[in-house]
Amino acid sequence: MLFYISIILITTLFLYFGVYGNVSIKLGSIQITEWLTFLGLLIIILVSGLRFCVGIDFLSYWDMFLSVDYTNTEFGFKCLIWIMKWLGLGPQAMYLITSVFVIVPVFYAIKFYTNDHIVIAFFIFLASGVYFESFNLIRQYLAIALFFYASRFIIERRFIRYLTFILIAALFHRSAIILLPFYWLLNVKLNVRVFTYVILGTVIITWFFPLKDLLEHIPYYGDYLSLYRNANPSGELGLGFLSKFVLALLSLFFANKLVNSDMKNELIIRAFTFSIIFSILFKDYIVFLRISYYFNIFIVVLLPLFLKIVTKKSKSWIYVLIISYCALLFIANVKPHSAKIIPYHYSLDFKTNVSPYFLEEK
Repeated sequence: MLFYISIILITTLFLYFGVYGNVSIKLGSIQITEWLTFLGLLIIILVSGLRFCVGIDFLSYWDMFLSVDYTNTEFGFKCLIWIMKWLGLGPQAMYLITSVFVIVPVFYAIKFYTNDHIVIAFFIFLASGVYFESFNLIRQYLAIALFFYASRFIIERRFIRYLTFILIAALFHRSAIILLPFYWLLNVKLNVRVFTYVILGTVIITWFFPLKDLLEHIPYYGDYLSLYRNANPSGELGLGFLSKFVLALLSLFFANKLVNSDMKNELIIRAFTFSIIFSILFKDYIVFLRISYYFNIFIVVLLPLFLKIVTKKSKSWIYVLIISYCALLFIANVKPHSAKIIPYHYSLDFKTNVSPYFLEEK
């Protein structure tokens, strides 16, 4: 765990001087501040991309790489693997390349939404566990990162660009196709009272009328969902979810101050609210709960909004609260043995196709 904490702090330090540094020195034709930002991003890309036997899905993706011609995975991911194989690369290269395609769009999305608080927002991405989720949901996080970046086109009213990014995302995880109507749903005027009633109503409905009972009565799908639920335990909405539930209510309560006539802030609150709604509705089915992951990432740009509504004297306390909250989420996401994030191992062998089981024995 100390390794990850060190990486988060070092990356944050590089980004701080890269983003806020007021130095005009150049290395070649590039400002030194841009180099520092690049190095900060490079560090976490390498940590993610060079990991070996780290993450729940690591071995399944390794096997997927080796047997890609016989899998029913999405066409875009197959193409990515075929290109790497054509270049003579092995499975380890897949983790590095996908890490680039996750981290870079996330950084530019953060830069778009929180121009004044880029560093704290990226720190939240790293420390709140969102970054570590990408270790376990490789294909979906490619889609999540693309959606997070493409959400800017909702604000800019560029439907064709949004459509293009979502279709590309669906080539890596077919669930992304459900994001198409959110071009309009996330454009709906934020009515605090309506959104609050929807959240509370969702809690009441799912409490008295569990959605799982309804879904299991769907012809043909009922048996499948029952089997899937037995094989994949409940989302277990614990303290992590409860804290986010409270955060969503707080963001709605302070919505007028947080939004401040800025469409970006309004979309952030709407998106995070959808994350909570889907988490409540589909808590018993991981297969559907994953829909909420597309919107959960907006927490990294939601928390910094609270820095805009407090006095300068109170800002330090908000920073302390954000860092403390992220520390709790970090422990909750990284420490459990079932997450397989600890201990960290790495590999620099981008050629081998040998099974990790054999390599571990050696």
